[in-house]
Amino acid sequence: MQRGDGLGSLFKSLFQFFRPIIVPTAKSIGREALLATSGALSDIASGSTVKEAAKKRLKTAGTHLAEQLFKQGGQGRKRKKQKKIIRRKPDIFHHDHF
Repeated sequence: MQRGDGLGSLFKSLFQFFRPIIVPTAKSIGREALLATSGALSDIASGSTVKEAAKKRLKTAGTHLAEQLFKQGGQGRKRKKQKKIIRRKPDIFHHDHF
């Protein structure tokens, strides 16, 4: 008989914690890889060697990714507004029951 949630629960909670960082980063990396590949193919078609095209496009993609990933932005985590509870101190000089 197995007890507890095990490592699956740990990995699930870690993924949920880091998901807001991982998903947009993965999308940016995929987008840059696609742009770099298409740019390299067009460079090769226009006469560059594969090595020259790959070097040029990877450098550009790396610079662009670094700018995107390290710029400060985003909206952060939204927090629920808490209602302020105003507590009144009892008035010791004013009594309704006299």
